[in-house]
Amino acid sequence: MLLAIISDIHDNLPNLQKALKAIKQRHTRVVLCTGDLTNRDTLKVLATEFTGPIYIVQGNGCNYTKNDLAKHFNIHDLGRNGGTIKLDSEVFGLCHEPKLITNLIKNTKQEPKIIFYGHTHKPWEETNPTGIKLINSGNLSNTHYPPTFAFYKTTNKKLELILVNEL
Repeated sequence: MLLAIISDIHDNLPNLQKALKAIKQRHTRVVLCTGDLTNRDTLKVLATEFTGPIYIVQGNGCNYTKNDLAKHFNIHDLGRNGGTIKLDSEVFGLCHEPKLITNLIKNTKQEPKIIFYGHTHKPWEETNPTGIKLINSGNLSNTHYPPTFAFYKTTNKKLELILVNEL
């Protein structure tokens, strides 16, 4: 199964649309958004242009409401503190800020092998001392770092960083 990981859109709709075009071209099954969509208009674009399941966490810059989320059947909100999901027999954690990772691990029933997070805008991959991969797909907003997102293929565990400016 192919997953797309996006983060820190901050209402940059042109970059979101570039990413969504690539996501659809690759026949991606699920989108994971690690926060800072920011407003309801961006939420609507994401939910209408990608009709598959979208798992999101709220970032520190989000200002949409629960009612806004409820309008989109394909949005699955994991809340401000993040959470875990099981896809293709693999458990993934999602949160926005790196400081939430420790509590996410502590408070989950099934420990994820990978935690996707955002907030820093910097694409990053590392493994914590317990062997959990921590992955930041970067940002779509084009702030602090060039815009990026990632694909993750569950069948071969391959992670691929996509440079939006090269699309």
